[in-house]
Amino acid sequence: SLAITAVYSVYMVAASLVLGLFLAVVITGRKRDAAFWQVIYFLPVTATMAAMAIVWRFILNDDFGFLNNLLRALHLPVVNWLKDPRTAMGSVIFISVWANAGYAMVLFLAGIANIPGSLYEAAAIDGSNKGQDFRFITWPLISPTTLFAVIIMTRRALSSFDSIKVLTNGGPINSTRVLSLLLYQEAFQFFNIGYASVIAVVFFV
Repeated sequence: SLAITAVYSVYMVAASLVLGLFLAVVITGRKRDAAFWQVIYFLPVTATMAAMAIVWRFILNDDFGFLNNLLRALHLPVVNWLKDPRTAMGSVIFISVWANAGYAMVLFLAGIANIPGSLYEAAAIDGSNKGQDFRFITWPLISPTTLFAVIIMTRRALSSFDSIKVLTNGGPINSTRVLSLLLYQEAFQFFNIGYASVIAVVFFV
C-alpha cells in the first residue's frame, strides 16, 4: 500500500503541476476570455469528488460506458478501465489529475501575475521569444510558487480517498489500495483497530 501510494502521488502531483502550469501560461496569454477559461478549468476542483467519481465510473463502465461505446464505434477493442490491474491505476490517476489541475493552475496564475511586466518588455527589446521568456523569466521567478504547489498537491494526493473508494474500492487485486483507503478498511471494515492505529501513525509521518 505504501508503494501504491507513492506511485499514485508521484504521477498525480507531476501531471497536475505540468498541466496546471501549461493552462496558466496559456490563459495568461489570453486577454479577452481569460476569466471564462479560469472558471471552466477550476470547476472540477469545486465539485464533490465522490459525486464526480460516480459519473466517471459510468463513463468508464465496461458494458455501457461512453468511452467503450466510442471504442466500439471506431471498431477498436474495449478496455476494462477500472477492473484490469494494468489500467485501473492509470484511470484513477487520470481522474485525479482532471480534478486537481485547476487548483495548480490557480496557484501558478497567482505566481505569474506577480512577475513585473517590465521584465518581459526588456526581454522583447532584446529579441526574446515566448519560449525564452518562459525559460529565463517565468520559470525562475515562479519557483517559490512551484514549491508551494508541490506541497499542496502532495497533500491532496496523500489524502485522496473518496474518489478511489467510489471508483475501485482499492481493486482490482488491491492494485489501487492507497494508504488512506487501507486505513479505512482495516479500522471500519475489518475492525483491526490496533493495526489501523499503526497505519495512522505511518500515514501521519
